[in-house]
Amino acid sequence: MKIGFKYSNCQGFGRMYNYGLKHFNPYTMITDSAQEGLKILNYWKKYGFEATRDAFGVKRSTLYYWQKLYKDSEYKVEGLNPGKTIRKTRIKEAFIHCY
Repeated sequence: MKIGFKYSNCQGFGRMYNYGLKHFNPYTMITDSAQEGLKILNYWKKYGFEATRDAFGVKRSTLYYWQKLYKDSEYKVEGLNPGKTIRKTRIKEAFIHCY
């Protein structure tokens, strides 16, 4: 059985598909919370921890965690995007209760 590309006859579809993946993928988009996190990190570097805590109410451990995420993503703002918040055990429990 041969598997073919559904849109092979549609000129320019591959380019538009790649554009959509690049710009509208939720894992590569820059969310508002990522921009806010970068703003807080820059404020922290400029004014120090005490001023940042008073202005934004952010814990020191959160700042270091954001700094690590930012560094691990090679200083891309997308690295500060929030990840999935559902627990794996909750997913398993939901799956068990279906049967």
